[in-house]
Amino acid sequence: MLDISLDAATCLKMLNRLIGTEMRFVYLNHKGELEVRHVVVERVFFGTKLPYHQEHQWLFEALDLERQATRTFAFEHICPEGAEAFSIKEKL
Repeated sequence: MLDISLDAATCLKMLNRLIGTEMRFVYLNHKGELEVRHVVVERVFFGTKLPYHQEHQWLFEALDLERQATRTFAFEHICPEGAEAFSIKEKL
């Protein structure tokens, strides 16, 4: 794995490019279960979001298209095992 260290401002600038993007990915939820999620990214931030994301980390809020509700996801819980289910649609 390639390790590239970037400052928080650079990371945020790069990750903010995801806002408005439709994504489908496999996610490890707080119960330890893998789920395919289909979302549109609304906001990217570094911080915490109780009760599920208690440690400071890169998170994003997104409209879950199946549940029709905004949810918070941790980037580190997107599963590489589900890479075949991962897709990103270009923004219009």
